[in-house]
Amino acid sequence: MLLDFNSIYNKYDMKVTGVLHVGAHHGQEVTEYISKGIKNMVFFEPLPETVAILEEKLSTYAKDNNIIIFPYAAGNEDTTIEMYVSDHTMCSSILKPKVVLTQYPAIKFPEKTNVEMIKIDNAEIDFEFNLMNIDVQGYELEVLKGAAETLKNIDYIYTEINRAEVYENAPHVDELDAFLSPYGFKRVETDWSGETWGDGFYIKEKE
Repeated sequence: MLLDFNSIYNKYDMKVTGVLHVGAHHGQEVTEYISKGIKNMVFFEPLPETVAILEEKLSTYAKDNNIIIFPYAAGNEDTTIEMYVSDHTMCSSILKPKVVLTQYPAIKFPEKTNVEMIKIDNAEIDFEFNLMNIDVQGYELEVLKGAAETLKNIDYIYTEINRAEVYENAPHVDELDAFLSPYGFKRVETDWSGETWGDGFYIKEKE
């Protein structure tokens, strides 16, 4: 996270019932969630080797929290899809690498693999959550499209954003703003520390 979760949580007096984290990697944020009393946690992560590490880490917290791990990518359809796998696994993406190759020449994508993808709207989750955290290397808009119904019950979105094609066809941040606006979301925090990419935080404005 480029934006400090603790600072945002306090600044906006967030009332979080649970979190859905897409692109969980090794669950680096789980201790931050737990420190805020968040007990309902859903994680999406498609790469089997990464899922194994995630499962082992989260097993420590499973007794006292409601935790679900979906070993899938999230998108706008239920299908099998090709993924570009990076030697820095947190940089792997459904989208073909583009600017990332020149901006970060040390990061390589030596292989591709097929992963299962589902729509968040089709995931069976039996507890409440109102925060989404999305870190999917340019595939954010497709994740959101597949969560059209879920977004009606979401109050906060923390997501990676782009202002260049870090990965081919990655949506510009303005496209995310436009998609989320009809749901009542407004981007209230932005960090462009990655230059071509960054993090944005959206809050659903109350009627």
